[in-house]
Amino acid sequence: MGWGARAHYFGGYWYSIDHSIQSLQGSARVPGQAYVDIFGSVKILHKTELSGGINNVLDKSPLIDATTNSFYSFFGDPRRATFYINVKQRF
Repeated sequence: MGWGARAHYFGGYWYSIDHSIQSLQGSARVPGQAYVDIFGSVKILHKTELSGGINNVLDKSPLIDATTNSFYSFFGDPRRATFYINVKQRF
């Protein structure tokens, strides 16, 4: 029971081994990116726990990466901020 936060940091990366500029991107590198999540839980009955949180609470878009089929960095989530809630019942 309680709450918390976590930060995910992904360092920048080069599009190619030779560090050449990608014509669609206009650069040779994707910069670093960071995402913050919050989460928490509370006991609501003797054997029942409610938990939930927000992933990417700052609602940041993933960085553009023209070298992938999806055109965004695989470290980011195109859904941006996502919410979740869970109920846990013990028997």
